Amino acid sequence: PEPGKKKWGLFRNLMSSPKARSKSQSPGRQPASPTPSTPPSGSPSLTKTPTNDPQASAERQPMPPPHRNFSFKFSLEYVDKRVTERGGNMRIFPPRLPKPAQQYLQTHSARAHLPFEHRAIKPEGQAVSSSRYSGRALAEWAIIVGECQTFFERRKLEGVPGNKNSTTLFATSPDTYWGQFDEISRYNVHLNYFERMWAAWYAFMGNDVLATGIMSFVMHELVYFGRSLPWMIIDRIPSFNKYKIQNQKVPTAREQWNCAKLVLLSHFTVELPQIWFFHPMAQYFGLATGVPFPSLLKMAYQIAIFFVLEDTWHYWSHRALHWGPLYKNIHKIHHQYSAPFGLAAEYASPIEVMILGLGTVGSPILWCAVTKDLHILTMYVWIVLRLFQAIDAHSGYEFPWSLHHFLPFWAGADHHDTHHERFIGNYSSSFRWWDYVLDTESGPEAAKRRRERKAMKEQKAQ
Repeated sequence: PEPGKKKWGLFRNLMSSPKARSKSQSPGRQPASPTPSTPPSGSPSLTKTPTNDPQASAERQPMPPPHRNFSFKFSLEYVDKRVTERGGNMRIFPPRLPKPAQQYLQTHSARAHLPFEHRAIKPEGQAVSSSRYSGRALAEWAIIVGECQTFFERRKLEGVPGNKNSTTLFATSPDTYWGQFDEISRYNVHLNYFERMWAAWYAFMGNDVLATGIMSFVMHELVYFGRSLPWMIIDRIPSFNKYKIQNQKVPTAREQWNCAKLVLLSHFTVELPQIWFFHPMAQYFGLATGVPFPSLLKMAYQIAIFFVLEDTWHYWSHRALHWGPLYKNIHKIHHQYSAPFGLAAEYASPIEVMILGLGTVGSPILWCAVTKDLHILTMYVWIVLRLFQAIDAHSGYEFPWSLHHFLPFWAGADHHDTHHERFIGNYSSSFRWWDYVLDTESGPEAAKRRRERKAMKEQKAQ
């Protein structure tokens, strides 16, 4: 960071003048020395002080170490402004020490069994410009470490095992997920519970690509198979057979198992690499992953736009896949089941998965590249709804409460089931308007309308 712009709330007072710092100190405490060579009273010595009086040492051994009140607080004001330059939200991070101070603490942690002593570390690289600041931070942190060690030693002599039953900031290890959650919750009370869980996940992983990749793939698998499971159960219940569009063709358990094996293979070999590389590509265009989350209204209208864009892509690419050579070499495998079922929504060749999946993933990326306004949570909600739509469209069931009875332009299961039964027409995924406008509808009603239009044209010609 630039010399005049400090990001560390923890050591903000250390950058001010000694006079200003002395005013901010509590009345009973002396300001810390800018050099760590003279430790404060009550903290362990920074240098080894040998003694030749064994009796005095023995008398001091049972006594708890001296203690004086010491208060300090952390802040999560360190932010990554590179994200805001691309138009996204600022990411918050747990507090971090300057590099020299962090190196010192790591050195001391590895030598915890030895007497507490100070070893100077020469700043290098960018730290040279802030060496004075780092030196003050190091001196103050030495005091903090000394106070914490004294506290734990005193608690140990009092009979408290470890840090149990103690109210210190080390009560929950920040190296765990819930430790990160506690740290973020403590200083970000304005965030809701889900936002704090989200921020803790990224802070715990420490790698945005890894955090997004794991979360995206696990979410996809849980939603896909979780949504397919109810349709598998319904297929085994005879009372639902009256709602089955092709009720003479109920998939067997073996058919569904063979379908699941191919779908899993496709997920791990085709979709997993796409999911893994999605985050770097999307973040390049300005995708936000931080907190707080966008409003529900913004998410709703963006998802509606994604549905329209994806449906357009799906119509034209799906229609192209029904062209002779492409159908024979790519799309035919998806039509193996003339009576589709929910699990077969992504039963397709790897090439088809990539082609049609480009509309699902590419539409949000295109929107993000143009507007610079998209949060990955919106992307996740969109993926979940798109999976629900695809699985329900392949379910093979038509209910009185199906969505297209309330939204006439919605495609639904009857629209796509006819496509699988007749192998032609009804190329859209979510809406009916492309098939209606371009006269590619399929089914008895569509054929009847074509005959009526043809008859009218013939009458007018006479």
